[in-house]
Amino acid sequence: MSTLSPPLSPPLAPPSSPAPSAAPSAVAPSASQTGHLPAARRRQVPPALIALVLAGGVTGGVTGGVLAATGGDPLVLGLGAGWFLLALVAGGFEARRGARRPAAALLATMVLACAALAASSALQGEAVRGELLGTIVALTAVHAAVGPLVRRLLDRVAPVHSIVVCPAAEVPRHRHSRRHRVRGFSAESFIDSEVVVAAVRHDVARHGVDRVELRPGLPDSTVEALSWALRRDGVELLLHQPTGRVRGSRTGLMMTSVGPGLLLAPPRPGMMARAAKRVFDLVGAATLLVLLAPLLLAVAVAVRRQDGGPALFRQERIGLDGVPFRICKVRTMVQDADAQLPALLRAQDTDDRPLFKVGADPRVTRLGAFLRRSSIDELPQLLNVLDGTMSLVGPRPQRAAEVDLYDGHAAHRLGVRPGMTGLWQVSGRSRLSWEQACELDVYYAHNWSPVLDAAILLRTVRAVLAGDGAM
Repeated sequence: MSTLSPPLSPPLAPPSSPAPSAAPSAVAPSASQTGHLPAARRRQVPPALIALVLAGGVTGGVTGGVLAATGGDPLVLGLGAGWFLLALVAGGFEARRGARRPAAALLATMVLACAALAASSALQGEAVRGELLGTIVALTAVHAAVGPLVRRLLDRVAPVHSIVVCPAAEVPRHRHSRRHRVRGFSAESFIDSEVVVAAVRHDVARHGVDRVELRPGLPDSTVEALSWALRRDGVELLLHQPTGRVRGSRTGLMMTSVGPGLLLAPPRPGMMARAAKRVFDLVGAATLLVLLAPLLLAVAVAVRRQDGGPALFRQERIGLDGVPFRICKVRTMVQDADAQLPALLRAQDTDDRPLFKVGADPRVTRLGAFLRRSSIDELPQLLNVLDGTMSLVGPRPQRAAEVDLYDGHAAHRLGVRPGMTGLWQVSGRSRLSWEQACELDVYYAHNWSPVLDAAILLRTVRAVLAGDGAM
């Protein structure tokens, strides 16, 4: 039994399964079985053609620029045309193969073109001309830089439309995309190659899709049969593998003796990335402390004058690998805030959850509310960053009592150094539930990188300027 779901449509009743020996047309669902289906999507301009035209334009522009600089040397024109054809054959202009393969193909093209130029010059007893080598390097560099922009443009002007092939139970998970339809199969049909192939071929012909996405569980014979059956349609297959909270940058395809496999890099970045993060933390924290010293002094005076209590608040938190440390913050609550916390948590029935947050917290002072909205109360943690117990970016450190309530994968948060800001803080802060916040922190622990840290810091600045602080 299979069901086809158009995007953003009401649930469809599943039609009965076709006979295993049925031709592709035999699986066409009738109107009484599926309700209204949108008309077949008109075939768009092939993305490969768009990419080829754009690549030709870039090649012509670079070659023309060199021609103008060299006074119209015909060898430059021939070299540009030869490089373009070689890159085309090598797959350097692939539209939907990801950034890595085209970049590698372009680099290989550059090497081959340079080798051919050197060999030609040697046979003629001439030195390799600098402008010709420059043309090859310029073409490679420009295309490698423009390639990701071209692929983003293609995703907008010629988006991929796909069919997700999955068990019927997974259909509701995939109904919310405008770019794909869903073909759900019963447990018996999902492992029947003839049924799956016939149904998918009908959907491809009916709706003009570019890609078929296969959820885990299909037999190898079905994948092979689908790939062969769709060979003349130019439809690619995307094989989903359950990899949890893994970014694409950690994955790679590896060929083994038993076939291709998905290789996952360790969630801990290399030594150079870790060293870069620590240097950035030291330089950033020291610079911010110097620049913000007058502000911190003024805030300390204001907090002291408020009720005569201390300006800074120190509390034990759990850091990297479960090691306790003392966090430093500007005090934003009354002086006996910790003593009031258990009763407040019991009153809102959240004392058994590993996120001790009190809604409309009565312990927060008027000045403290402003300091929290503006995130000024977090600035003394720059001292923690300097001493290595915290980082500028990472999961927020929690109390020992909160950590004691961890279950499942929540302890993965402790596998990275806690930070002043993180995915949790820039994705909703106190509006998120514990489960949502934990998922974001665990994702960061599994996938952090200097690039991700930079993105989080930029989003943090935007959140602070918008006043989206913790309350």
